[in-house]
Amino acid sequence: MIKESFIHIPMVNLDREYLLLKNEIEPSLQTILESGRYIQGPYIERFESEWAAYLNSNFLISCANGTDALQIALMALELSAGDEIIMPSYGYVSAAEVAILLGFIPVFVDVGMDYNLNIEFLNDAISSRTKCIIPIHLFGLPANMSRLLALADEHGIYVVEDAAQAAGADVQINGTMHKAGSVGTIGCFSHFPTKNLGCFGDGGSLCTNDEKLAAKLKMLTAHGQNRKYFHDIIGLNSRLDALQAAILSAKLPYLDQFNRQRRNNALLYAKYFESNHNILLPEYNENHIYHQFTIQCDRPYRDRIKLALMEKGIASMIYYPLPMSRQKAFQGKARIHSDTNAQLLCERSLSLPMNSTLTSEEIEYICTVINTI
Repeated sequence: MIKESFIHIPMVNLDREYLLLKNEIEPSLQTILESGRYIQGPYIERFESEWAAYLNSNFLISCANGTDALQIALMALELSAGDEIIMPSYGYVSAAEVAILLGFIPVFVDVGMDYNLNIEFLNDAISSRTKCIIPIHLFGLPANMSRLLALADEHGIYVVEDAAQAAGADVQINGTMHKAGSVGTIGCFSHFPTKNLGCFGDGGSLCTNDEKLAAKLKMLTAHGQNRKYFHDIIGLNSRLDALQAAILSAKLPYLDQFNRQRRNNALLYAKYFESNHNILLPEYNENHIYHQFTIQCDRPYRDRIKLALMEKGIASMIYYPLPMSRQKAFQGKARIHSDTNAQLLCERSLSLPMNSTLTSEEIEYICTVINTI
């Protein structure tokens, strides 16, 4: 049992992860530092090639962060001002933020109690102005991509996957398994340090199987140029640096192993909570990679849990306290189709520590604190 006087359990233990892979990461960093080549170069090419192979995607383009990935994806599709982009009412704000910045109209559609876009509402939300759907694979559980892609194909709509929290998760399409992020028109990833495949700073990437689209995505990350100082389109300066690419290449071979450990940790949480009927657990799913382990309970109980954990040195987070559809910044700039479940989830959800280095003793202690309330 853990000695309470030494308790500190963060949401993600980045120190432990670094120490675990230190001997594989540091030689590459030293080589880059000695070379002086920090932008572009062989480490970028290596990571893009390895990540593309893992995703079984024809083309992979790295960029500066996950939000840039979403913006670049929408810029590449040549949409027009006023076009509508369907996205979940519940999730992080990046998708809505970039859509509005580019002159598009987010259409917020409710989620199911699994936090993913409610496919049943999609058809009703589609209008003549709908040009794109952005499913957000929240907390590591992919949306129902088989049904979503069929609906998008029926209406001739682009699908841009926000797979920022789903690196390594699987989706099944027509009986075949694919990696989340690899089945839409474009897939977008964040490599922020706390992500399942995270670097030591900001980082992002995009994948597609469309050659022309890939060429445009590449240009958009580099000021719209295909040749140096020849700018054919308006782009961004959005590049992954070589140091971060080397870190990601060192971590990639361990991604499946670390995701399996997250699933094992989810099962252990479920075991300790099996007699606690005040808590609704995330449904166990082999395709889930548990970027977060998020429980649901009534608001007063949730707030008591959060306070009790904090007093014991245990981190927890409310992802998210307000739906995207109700954020002040988006009022008057978006259309709300539905958000009943989104509002309810904001009242009921609490994410507990979850990472591949979390120990069974730590999980037992976290659950003991909660079950004691």
